[in-house]
Amino acid sequence: MKKPVSLFLILVMALSIACLGHADDEAPYEFSLRTNVGDLTENDKIWLAGVEEKLNIKINLILPATSAYVESLQIMIASGEYDDLVLYNNGVKDPTYKEAVKNGLYIAVNDLLPDYPNLLQYTNAAEFDELKILGDDQIYGVPRTTVNRADGYAIRKDWLDNLGIPFPEDGYLTTDELYDILYAFTFKDPDGNGQNDTYGFTHYGTIAPIFQFTFGLIGWQDYDGEYMDLKYSKTADNYKRCLAFNNKLWMDGLFDPDWPTIGSNVMIDRLDSGVTGMCQRFAGHMSTDVIKGQALNPDYELGYIYGIVENREDIENYRGSMFSTGSWGLWAISSQAEHPEKILGFLDYLISDEGWWETQSGPEGVAWNWVDGERVATDKYDSSIKSRNFGRRFGDASFFVHINTDKELRELIVSRIQKCVDNCVDSLDYGFVPAVSDDPVFIDYNKYMATEISKIITGARPVDDWDEILEGWYQAGGDQYIAEMQAHIAESQGK
Repeated sequence: MKKPVSLFLILVMALSIACLGHADDEAPYEFSLRTNVGDLTENDKIWLAGVEEKLNIKINLILPATSAYVESLQIMIASGEYDDLVLYNNGVKDPTYKEAVKNGLYIAVNDLLPDYPNLLQYTNAAEFDELKILGDDQIYGVPRTTVNRADGYAIRKDWLDNLGIPFPEDGYLTTDELYDILYAFTFKDPDGNGQNDTYGFTHYGTIAPIFQFTFGLIGWQDYDGEYMDLKYSKTADNYKRCLAFNNKLWMDGLFDPDWPTIGSNVMIDRLDSGVTGMCQRFAGHMSTDVIKGQALNPDYELGYIYGIVENREDIENYRGSMFSTGSWGLWAISSQAEHPEKILGFLDYLISDEGWWETQSGPEGVAWNWVDGERVATDKYDSSIKSRNFGRRFGDASFFVHINTDKELRELIVSRIQKCVDNCVDSLDYGFVPAVSDDPVFIDYNKYMATEISKIITGARPVDDWDEILEGWYQAGGDQYIAEMQAHIAESQGK
């Protein structure tokens, strides 16, 4: 009898082992993902295949043309068939997203989030609050986080050298020093070509006040127990001083006159090609600027100004602001997704200690290797990888500088980004939009006010007209806007 029993036990053990091995043989969870990154690079394909194998998932990418991405979202929703994971590049500002949440197309993730520590650790907590768009404390999506920073200004240092103007070692200029530099860039032939063909400062899009941080305009803050954005203050003159300074620069011909007609890419081209000498710029893009500029002019050199102050004693307290949570869009999970927890696991893995370096730089062993404790790019490193657009860590300044950048330049740029991060304070509204903002009268007046601000800057209206314009804003609904915003901030601050 012993022999049959032994055979029976062997069979039971074999079946048990087979059952235990079933998890390893489980078919990958398949889900669709819609995003606007465009075509993947070869390194991206290798990276994604590795992530899929690691997490036992299969991602069906939907990659509409970037220019048609918003339209593709509208078509998707109209079809009634929703992709499981969808990027909204404009975040809560996208009306398509808001309407979809109201109609139950996307799930709240509150109950699931505690199981995903990396999403909680490496995302600005205020960004989750921003996704409570129905006022019911439910979080409808996952923020694609980024770094909150108060960007400074790129300046043609080679022009300063040509003109004999010293670069400020602390990285700050006073308004008087800035004026003198922009005047010299405009009228004193900084490129030495003998032509009157340069301007001091350029920007892009609608004419609106530049240098707002200079005048303490940093969004909604607590001023002696009252929450206020100083733009709307009837007693403080910060916004009027800002308007007056911008008006002086415009009237004296120091601004690029083509500013209202160009886009951001053209703005940078005009800096690199020598049309203008200064513009507001994210420090993380400066390595690319230098490459482009030196291809046109071997003497091209950029400096970076962290801020403009009215007086040098203001430098210590100089601050800028992010006028929202700083999120770089959001991921929404469809109510039709069979396993939302596995989708969250994918997003969590991208910014985990295990997954982060490849999300940032591409597949290890292909694009880069560890050498003496540092990541070193191989000849297959590709700076155009799209994996970087799937996830980011809040507060990581190094993310923005590719590892194939010269080490000394990389360290310089990271230090510049970090300084802008250190200079940044959050505007306490965190992107909150008061209900009165939907009132047609209020909407129309805000459009009118933006037009009149442009007129003040360009000299078509006197600066003192700001008081009248602001009073009209209050009468059109500004009082209610202020009250709703102050109540919201007080509640969010626990007061």
